[in-house]
Amino acid sequence: MIAKNKHLKNLKKAYIKKDLRYAMVNINKIVVYIIIISSVILFNVNLSFSHGLNYKTEQLGNNKERVLLEWSDKEDRKGFAVLYHYFVNGKTLHIGYELKEDYPKEAYIDYDLNSVLSPIRVNIHEVGKQDYAPFIDIKDEETKEYITHLHDAGIIDGLPDGSFSPESLISRAEFMVILVKALGIEGRVEEVNRFSDIDKHWAKEYILLAAENGLISGYEDGTVKPDKNNNNS
Repeated sequence: MIAKNKHLKNLKKAYIKKDLRYAMVNINKIVVYIIIISSVILFNVNLSFSHGLNYKTEQLGNNKERVLLEWSDKEDRKGFAVLYHYFVNGKTLHIGYELKEDYPKEAYIDYDLNSVLSPIRVNIHEVGKQDYAPFIDIKDEETKEYITHLHDAGIIDGLPDGSFSPESLISRAEFMVILVKALGIEGRVEEVNRFSDIDKHWAKEYILLAAENGLISGYEDGTVKPDKNNNNS
């Protein structure tokens, strides 16, 4: 099958098979897989998918790195000033900004990699404004940033009532849909009868794509048990 670009294709082979296949049979809650998938995307692509002011990181050499702040919508760029930035535990960079007319529409922050734990997380906040959240039940979640990134990237959706239910269990099929979307895997699968229990399943195409790309193998009886929840066994 075809990945969106060579980088993600290599990522799938080198990282997903080793770590995410293991994770698939050892996790059972959405909050855990959200961290895993987001880490793959943000660690390897080095950019954010959030609304408003986004960031990307650039290597500068001499063991230094730059966080570049820019607007997600190029046609709606506004002037802004960075009011504060600081690291927490050498891992998360908190940046606070304020909109200001006639100010630059981009900004950057440089830091020394010797003083942080790379790859860093970046938390951008408009001072005086309530944080954006795509779902009504994640405002106090520690994984809010991860969930927001995946939602804005078009990888996850919420429930009809506007919630996400981050503490709910996740099925094998749901996990495969997330993986396939996150890796940008596309195409058609020839072996449509690979598993005996997905003929009319809503996630059939995603499951087949995942199997074709080595992300799932199924059981000895020819089933894949798509609606079975992942567990800790």
